[in-house]
Amino acid sequence: NQGQKMRASDVGPLATATPPSPPPPHAPRAFATRTAERDQTETAATRIQAAERGRLGRQRRDEACRLEWIHHYVASGELDEAEAIGWQRRGPTTAACGTAGLAVAAPLVACARAMLGCRPPPSEEELQAATVLQAAARKYAERHWVPRALDEYRLLVLYAATEERAAITIQRAWRGGRK
Repeated sequence: NQGQKMRASDVGPLATATPPSPPPPHAPRAFATRTAERDQTETAATRIQAAERGRLGRQRRDEACRLEWIHHYVASGELDEAEAIGWQRRGPTTAACGTAGLAVAAPLVACARAMLGCRPPPSEEELQAATVLQAAARKYAERHWVPRALDEYRLLVLYAATEERAAITIQRAWRGGRK
């Protein structure tokens, strides 16, 4: 009844107020279309990039495997099999002796190991430089990270003790003051 009376009396400040203007008819649709197109483009780009990464990974793995097989064939003296998968003879010494091919295959194996992330043993200078860098890193950690970690640990211990006391107090109150 009250709502009918309000509708019947159409006077006052609300009666003269103009309704808010509607939003532009095509703006949300155009924005949604652009967003959908962008999402589709990003999805397609992600799929293409993933496929390319997979292809490159397979190529690296296959090349490393091929080089290892070449090394095996040359070391065992099976030069025809090595040539069948892409090895090229580089002089008369490889044909004279099966083990002489190791000198030729060594760079290939080194290349395969480099592709797999393996490195030759470090030199003496590299070892000394690594030792100096590690000492500097340890000193930095002692000055900066260890005190901070100790402070955090102390706070955690303090919080744990406080929470334990609070839990005991709450349990006592819940049980009606009994211990």
